[in-house]
Amino acid sequence: MFKKVTKIDDVYSCPSINDECIVYYSSKHVLKFFDIRDLTLKFEHQFTRDFDCKLINSHLYISVDSDLLSLDVENLKLEKVCKSNDQYIMALSNHRYISSSYRRKDKKYDNSIYDQSCKLLLAINGEMSFRNVYQSHLLLSNRGGNKIAYLNFENCNILWQTDLNSIINGESIETKKYIIIPMSDSLIAFDRQSGEKVWSNKNSLSHYSYAEQNDNLYGITGNFFEVIDANTGKKEVNQKFSENLHIASHLTFNSKDLLYFSGYRDTNIPVFGAVNVKSGKLEFIQEVKIEGEKSFRIGLEKPIVVDNKLYVKDSLNTLHIFKKETTSTDV
Repeated sequence: MFKKVTKIDDVYSCPSINDECIVYYSSKHVLKFFDIRDLTLKFEHQFTRDFDCKLINSHLYISVDSDLLSLDVENLKLEKVCKSNDQYIMALSNHRYISSSYRRKDKKYDNSIYDQSCKLLLAINGEMSFRNVYQSHLLLSNRGGNKIAYLNFENCNILWQTDLNSIINGESIETKKYIIIPMSDSLIAFDRQSGEKVWSNKNSLSHYSYAEQNDNLYGITGNFFEVIDANTGKKEVNQKFSENLHIASHLTFNSKDLLYFSGYRDTNIPVFGAVNVKSGKLEFIQEVKIEGEKSFRIGLEKPIVVDNKLYVKDSLNTLHIFKKETTSTDV
């Protein structure tokens, strides 16, 4: 179980959290950078509009339209690192950036990959743009979601591309061997090197958490927990909870044999909890008190667990911070 220790109000964006800091922007578009250890405000900066943030190693990358800025976490120096002619730019890694535009008249995309000096390395123009970002690869797809390509952004090589018989319907996962893509009618695994279809699974979810140590996919939807072997596509566990829970599959976070989730109990009580992925049983569940009348529209975003603390934002823009309670078995 977790004990509530504090909260942060006016967390307007989805927070970025790692073992060093908490980053978000307020309702007035002020970037806030907190030290995660004592929640000291270390840096803030006023922007004129909303923006995207991404923590990569010791840098925070900030995407504001066609400008990419970087905040060094150690010296807290903010600088512009790249400007693109496209509509949007973001960091893929500390030394690769990608920009993209959509031409509505032509219904085509312009994509450009840059190095850390903002030198153009690759231009990809046509029907596809980037969809998912992995450690050193990109999954590209067309606007309809029925055509994909797999690209190594370190050497800027497109490894393969293929047409799909259905439409992408969720977040894809890169495993040790495969790219696993949730479709509208199934879950499909493609070989990362060749693009060959390896397996498919019907009656699947739109989101899974991947555990690299055992090559398993963990998913929760509604009141059911399931485990899929990422190598074979075989569903190994499909278990119903005894609690009356309502959980969306994307509101999960995997950490140390526990799949944390947020959702509702009894249709309108916001809760978070965790399921033990080895036993398939609920480890714990606890309510989060949110101001106002209980409603299915007032709930929680995905929980994030770092060390012994759990962070979960509610729909009223408050970030709740909990600390794991120590028991005799933890000592």
